[in-house]
Amino acid sequence: MDKDSLLTAITHASAERSISREELLSAFQKGQGEIAVPQRSKLNIINILYALGGLIVVIGIILFFEQQWETLSSTARILVTLGSGIATYLAGILFMRVKSFTGVAVSFFLIFVLVSPFGIHVTLDTLDYASPILSNENIIFSTMFIWTLASFSLLRLSIFRTFSVIFGSLLFFSSTGALLERNPAIDIGEAFEYRFLLLGISYALLAYSWKKIAPTLSSWMYALGTMMFLSAALALGGYAPSANKPWEIAYIGLNFGILFLSVVLKSRAMLVLGSLYLMGYIMKITAEYFSDSLGWPISLVLAGFTLIGIGYVTFMMNQRFMKKDGVNLDG
Repeated sequence: MDKDSLLTAITHASAERSISREELLSAFQKGQGEIAVPQRSKLNIINILYALGGLIVVIGIILFFEQQWETLSSTARILVTLGSGIATYLAGILFMRVKSFTGVAVSFFLIFVLVSPFGIHVTLDTLDYASPILSNENIIFSTMFIWTLASFSLLRLSIFRTFSVIFGSLLFFSSTGALLERNPAIDIGEAFEYRFLLLGISYALLAYSWKKIAPTLSSWMYALGTMMFLSAALALGGYAPSANKPWEIAYIGLNFGILFLSVVLKSRAMLVLGSLYLMGYIMKITAEYFSDSLGWPISLVLAGFTLIGIGYVTFMMNQRFMKKDGVNLDG
């Protein structure tokens, strides 16, 4: 069979959906003598070992610090914590210069991002720093956010992308929390829910922008963003007799909006979580308004059938939109 005939046959098979993209790529890799899946698994195991090694080092530093705290001078405390963080960061930079040591460098960077925040805290505490404008938490999280973001811009390592999101989120909560505490008229609990709502939207926007360049992180961001957004929206609705009716009504539209976006964005995480939260909302409403009436058993029966329907619709949407052409679309 010549090349044109082969390509035509592949085109017809794809149109009839009798062959998937993964099967086609797998066949091509086998023909090239490449077995991609085992190699990827092997690399994942190595990366896990690097990460575990870094975590064990951090645990060792913490245990040493705990045992020797009373005997260490102020300078030694700073050197053991902040000094260790900076030293491991510089070591990671050196290891990055050798391509085969990139994984080792990442493990050193992991030690840096876990130890350095504590080191900055110890340094500020040792220096008796106190400011009415910037709290220690704001200084720690802003320093680590800027450091990790700048490191990602220079080194393009996913570990710095991930931790820039983590420290950025912590900075958002610490800075807004400090502002809210100065205004006693604001309900701190409700403000906390609104902050989660905004952070969930931010995570979803980041996930969308990273879908092609960091698909794994994008999938996690979609999941976390969806949980934050829907959890906050559900909490803002409250519970009878002090339920917030506008939010309870608005939640229905928000939840179906998430389900619609899951199809548009082809995100299985958003689809599944949106369906689960819709089920939870239905159970909440039935328990909230019908638990003390004779209609409670009937409401449970109707709710049960509704949940079954939601499950079936979710399954069909997953089959139709998420597995189209056999492509894994876990956005």
